[in-house]
Amino acid sequence: MMTQVEDPGRIIHMLLKLESGITDGFWVWTVGAMDEYLSPRLKKVLGYEDHELPNIAESWQRLIHPADKDRALDAVKPLLDGSGEYNLLVRYKHKAGHWLWIVCRGELFTDANGKPFIVGTHTDVTDVVNKFSVRSVIEKLGAAVERTA
Repeated sequence: MMTQVEDPGRIIHMLLKLESGITDGFWVWTVGAMDEYLSPRLKKVLGYEDHELPNIAESWQRLIHPADKDRALDAVKPLLDGSGEYNLLVRYKHKAGHWLWIVCRGELFTDANGKPFIVGTHTDVTDVVNKFSVRSVIEKLGAAVERTA
């Protein structure tokens, strides 16, 4: 579904006001453009200060895990053609060198001239994924121990 908005800049302004009270970072991409706004909070989650990552698509593309990059790029197609949503789990490399698990979501909008753009969020779910993974390993080990007992 595509929503038309009169002033895309106003969305960014409102999100920046909200960002101080949330843990998600957000991004805005005008479809077809090489620049992509990455919010200061999104950059902070990845370990960077605002000035350290330029607002271009290449910034996130060089940080996403190589095994996730094509999937992330392909996932936008169903959103653009109206047949799906942008919602996926990928890994991003933190500035300190470790990998973060990030849920990426996006919603399609058009400006007053009909030009499409996507507003999205990045939610760091690394702790949840790691806890689930550790629990899964413990359960598997417990089951193996029970079989041998």
